[in-house]
Amino acid sequence: MAFYQALSVADPAIVVSTCEMVCPTIAIGKDPCPLEQPVLLSLIEQLCADLATRTAVKLKYLEEAVLSLDEENAVTLGRKNVVLMRLFKKIKELLKQGPPHDVERVARRLFLVTQSSLNC
Repeated sequence: MAFYQALSVADPAIVVSTCEMVCPTIAIGKDPCPLEQPVLLSLIEQLCADLATRTAVKLKYLEEAVLSLDEENAVTLGRKNVVLMRLFKKIKELLKQGPPHDVERVARRLFLVTQSSLNC
């Protein structure tokens, strides 16, 4: 419920603050994912808008969100490529900046997961 409220405000700072309160595997890493597909897509969009701040938290949530996308869902199919392409470009920009090692590892993994999802 907290994610629905945070996303409805459309303020990335509130979304990130909400993310910091809950472990990503608890919030969205369950099967089936407790968040609806439009909410996951919106979460991805808002978190990847600015990867320069609170990067580690954002990357962990982004990875769980991308892995939780339902490839067979009509809403996901309609928006997935646009959202993931934006994320892909943002991660690529982040990696070019040479982030700290721990952030770089998560970013590279997310880069590969996103690339794989786009190629499906």
